[in-house]
Amino acid sequence: MTQFSTDVLVPDKQEGASGFFRVAAPVLLWVIFAGFVKSYYVANGYAPPFFLANGLLTLLTIVIAILCLLLWYHKHYNKRGTLTVSDNSLNFTWDNSDREYSFNPKEVKNLTLTYDGYAGVLSPFKGTKNQISFSKDGEQYNINFFLSSDEDASNMAAVIKKWYENGVNLTEKDSSGQERYLMLYNAAYKNVMA
Repeated sequence: MTQFSTDVLVPDKQEGASGFFRVAAPVLLWVIFAGFVKSYYVANGYAPPFFLANGLLTLLTIVIAILCLLLWYHKHYNKRGTLTVSDNSLNFTWDNSDREYSFNPKEVKNLTLTYDGYAGVLSPFKGTKNQISFSKDGEQYNINFFLSSDEDASNMAAVIKKWYENGVNLTEKDSSGQERYLMLYNAAYKNVMA
């Protein structure tokens, strides 16, 4: 039995605003605090602490800015649950909930897989807009999931191949709307690889 599990997620769609609150605001607060403490010491006739010397203050500000930038750059989605797909099931659960959703891929309508790619060192935002969407009993489901590596994409593709072998009606496309096959391949190779 082929099976694959990954995170159900909510992509960070406010990258500019979140960048301000995760990078610019902490650095700005640090500069204001350090300037206040430094001016307090000078106003009272004391030498400021060594870490607030001009060169060290500049270095600390740069280091804090870089650390905040790295933490923001790699915080690209919020985990909301777990998605598990296997030969004959599609299951997902929400965090902090006892309910588990379980579907047979053969029984759902309009099953569509949108492939965005997987995360890499230079592109950590990739892989957060992968989506399985379908409808069941008049209710529409859109489940975003995360692929962290080529291995994750290959494992998911193995499950999708089993779905095709089991007769599941599935439409695959990439994030730009181009048709795909087993997520990783152009649809033109479908007859060759099947």
